[in-house]
Amino acid sequence: MNNMSFAALKKLNLTPLSKRVSVVLLLGAVALVAISGILYLWVLLTGFEKASWQYGAWNRFSVALESNIAAWYAGALWLTLAYALAFIGVIADRKRINWFLLSAVAVYAAIDEITVLHEYYFLLGDHIAKLLPFIPVSYTWVLIGIPLALLVLVLSLPLVKILPRGVSNGLFLAGGTFLLGAIVFETIGGHIEILHNYDITWHFMLEVHAEELLEFCGVIFAIAAVLQMAVVDRTATGFHLRFRGYADAVPQAA
Repeated sequence: MNNMSFAALKKLNLTPLSKRVSVVLLLGAVALVAISGILYLWVLLTGFEKASWQYGAWNRFSVALESNIAAWYAGALWLTLAYALAFIGVIADRKRINWFLLSAVAVYAAIDEITVLHEYYFLLGDHIAKLLPFIPVSYTWVLIGIPLALLVLVLSLPLVKILPRGVSNGLFLAGGTFLLGAIVFETIGGHIEILHNYDITWHFMLEVHAEELLEFCGVIFAIAAVLQMAVVDRTATGFHLRFRGYADAVPQAA
């Protein structure tokens, strides 16, 4: 999975700035998922003894749990994306409100990751589920998450369609990767959990680690794509930062 993640970055033809930032963030994500998996195996071998330091460490690093270091890292990634979007909005020559709007969405996502707001969507999701002939998802909060994701897509299209192709492709890759984890793998994990009577099994943990890595990668791909809109030109006295420009920009006469 980690090799696939780095390969995806290579295909985006990133600028030096976006490449360096995304590689550092991706290394952090892979390391965090690996630590979580190793600690889970260690706890499994020690019989899930809650008084052990191994259990305490797993509790703090597990990507399967909430309100811990893994959740904080996810929130930090979303905040990084929010800052990147807002910064591009500041230096952009137009469509600034679109960048700021997407930045606000990323801030909300960061708050959601840290405070687990999406888990409360079931309060409305349960009512919607009763109106459906069948329930295609294992967690009813997903019934709210899917329309919200579509809303973000609709709000993003006016901006995405005028971005350079490499940037727009990067954002589509980011969104697809994130939703693959947040919706598809989340639903699969729920069915595995139900199948094993809500016990924490290795099948479930393996699936959750893949899910969380996909979500991490999705946000990191988005950061990498957004940062491509900032061009750094080195000068004799330092560097000059400028907006890359939109794909529909009219070339200036020489």
